[in-house]
Amino acid sequence: MDSFIKLPANQASFDIGANAAKRNVDIDLPAGAVYDLTKSYVNVKLETTLTNAEAPASGVGVVNVFNTLSNGTGNEASLHYPNTAALVKNAQLISNSKGGLESIRDVQTLRSAQAAYDFNLAEQNDDKGKLAHFELNNMYHIHPQNEINKVGSEKSVNGDHDVKIPLSRIFNMCKVAEAYDTSNSAYGSTKIHLELNSQRLGNAEDSTADFATKTLLNVTGAEKIQDMADLDNAANAGATVIDKLISKAAYSSLDSIPFFVSQHVKIGATSTNASGAPVAHDCLITNIKRAKVDDRGGLPDAVLAADVLEITIDPALPAIEGTKKYSAIAMVPTASNNLDNQVIKSVELVAYVNKSDKPPANYTYTTYMSEADSYPVGNTASRLYTIPAGCKNVIICPGNPSAGARSDDANLERYRLAIDNRELTPRAVRINSAMHYDLINQVYKNNGESVHSYLQKAFNVVAGTARTDPGANPAVGCFQQNIIACPVPFKAVPQQLQLDLEAASGQDLNGNLIVYFEVVKQK
Repeated sequence: MDSFIKLPANQASFDIGANAAKRNVDIDLPAGAVYDLTKSYVNVKLETTLTNAEAPASGVGVVNVFNTLSNGTGNEASLHYPNTAALVKNAQLISNSKGGLESIRDVQTLRSAQAAYDFNLAEQNDDKGKLAHFELNNMYHIHPQNEINKVGSEKSVNGDHDVKIPLSRIFNMCKVAEAYDTSNSAYGSTKIHLELNSQRLGNAEDSTADFATKTLLNVTGAEKIQDMADLDNAANAGATVIDKLISKAAYSSLDSIPFFVSQHVKIGATSTNASGAPVAHDCLITNIKRAKVDDRGGLPDAVLAADVLEITIDPALPAIEGTKKYSAIAMVPTASNNLDNQVIKSVELVAYVNKSDKPPANYTYTTYMSEADSYPVGNTASRLYTIPAGCKNVIICPGNPSAGARSDDANLERYRLAIDNRELTPRAVRINSAMHYDLINQVYKNNGESVHSYLQKAFNVVAGTARTDPGANPAVGCFQQNIIACPVPFKAVPQQLQLDLEAASGQDLNGNLIVYFEVVKQK
């Protein structure tokens, strides 16, 4: 019967942050078993411990936190990575009996660029084992890091997060090695060496922005997310303590609720109360439910709209005295949490032991050789590269992708490709033209695969999904993700690739790119 085994990394600790030194991962696949590498994966366990200087007396809240690889400022600092291989910078797969199987540099650039074509929007919505959750249908997302509860009184919980990196998304050999034999007569014990991008690993807090300006998508009315119903003591002579608020906005779907239990919020209001209204009242949400009747302490009953929320807070608001009133009540999440305490708790290989399939004598697969290049900044550039023997495809990531994981030179307008002085196209190829898409499609067909998306976008986890008002620009937070790709005549001798780049009129090219040569190997 097939089974999984867990093999911990040889290293016991890892660093995170700009000065991260401990970034190498070595995992030994022991001899004597047959593994299905297509189903095996590396598991990186992350933990974030939160501190909050403004925590109310009722305790420290829970944060809706997501993990990301920061490769810029603003929206680019929270990009979504549908392929978790972006967490790997360099990778090697080494067999004790057959030597080096694969050695790939700048994995994060290659796999993140390919991800724009490998994953459609529905596939990007799948959050299993990813750094962060990506949703087009919700304004505020729930991420895999912590257990967030939107309804009821059960507390949300700070937890660990497992980032799953399938070996098949790092190494091409692992796409075909369904019965990898580690007996000494076959591949023998095998080492997986990874250099992580943990120097770029970080996190951020979702569900804290735009409550004062945003309304719910596809809902008519001017109620902002922060708006709460007025508190009117009416004819009551005594003071009334309030620990429940009613939302003005209606939530037809529970998924669209941006608040959650154990969330730290601030409440403000204006008042006719001589003793003053709450100003930046710090509290935690302790319960969320549909509000069917108005049961806020001793306040008079009120007719409530359908699907509004009753939100219980702790500690309660200052009492309303006499026949006074709180109005313009606003509830907004605090963004004062300290998320710097992020650690990698462990790294391990979850290997699938295959006891049913007969191992082949060897595997035929492809791998990537790469060349990082820089050239003088200008309106045009002409470069010459040697294509290694046995190459079937070339993928070029323009811009400065080695600094991050997004492949794009915003000023690049057109390009020409020639192999051994023979033009691949009759004219220059314009970025995002039909000919550009056709060349990329030919590369996928050459591998027996299909393109899943031609959007060529890298999305921002928070601002680049559906967090826009109705009628606003839906592309806010989306960033271009282009590659140049073409199939190569398969030859047993090296060939010459000539690449000519041209920027838009009056613009300059970035001056950097990485060329990946996909070559065939058999071992």
